[in-house]
Amino acid sequence: KVPWVGDPKDPASMERAKKVRLAFNLAVDKPAVINAALGGLAEPVAVSGFFQGRRSTPELKPRGYDLAQAKRLMAEAGYPNCFAFTVNLVAWPGREYLPQVGEAVATQLEANLGCQIKRRPLDRAIFEKHFRDRTYAGEMLAWAAPALGTEAWEIWNLVGYSPGTVHLLAEDPQIDAFLEKLSATPDAEERVKIMQDMARFIYDLAPRIEIGAAKAIFGASERVKTWPLVPANAFLPNLDYVNLVWAPPGQPVVLAK
Repeated sequence: KVPWVGDPKDPASMERAKKVRLAFNLAVDKPAVINAALGGLAEPVAVSGFFQGRRSTPELKPRGYDLAQAKRLMAEAGYPNCFAFTVNLVAWPGREYLPQVGEAVATQLEANLGCQIKRRPLDRAIFEKHFRDRTYAGEMLAWAAPALGTEAWEIWNLVGYSPGTVHLLAEDPQIDAFLEKLSATPDAEERVKIMQDMARFIYDLAPRIEIGAAKAIFGASERVKTWPLVPANAFLPNLDYVNLVWAPPGQPVVLAK
């Protein structure tokens, strides 16, 4: 039995599990984790993995730090002193900071809720076999999407679709239904509406502790004058639109101050 995963056949069990997930979210000071593990280079978000700006769901706000409410929810769920579980500390390519994020969250859950947490440093290749074989139930992992595709839902289609091969973010029949509808909807604006509904559903479900959206850092030479980026997209986007400072061949670039 995993305290944060209920039995779909038992509505009361599902409600208790949701209270545990909400309590974990409220018991973690996200800005403190961002400062400690990410050098401040991230922003709290309501639901990560979705577009910002006009395509966002502005009514959804990042869940703040509320330890009193977190303790009430844990008591209501039947875990006033929390419980024991393992946090896997796995560094992923391009996301070497993830073990530090996992450690920071584990430390807060221990101090704030009394959880008994075992840290397990783990090679990514070993853990990848665990999640493909679905043998990591009851464990926690710090993870971040390496990049988003053309549309935000594509990362969910990769790691949150139950019939798929990879299971990391969340599993739920309603999420599967959203993803299948998105895959079959040709109209871009209709897909945006579906994504917004999916974001609202995931926010209410609270399947994971939302830490934030890490900022992508790109190195550019002094010749780059302007480079319009795509919000919430960690690929190297819009390279065709890079505007360079011109200089005669063989001469240094002169930049206006």
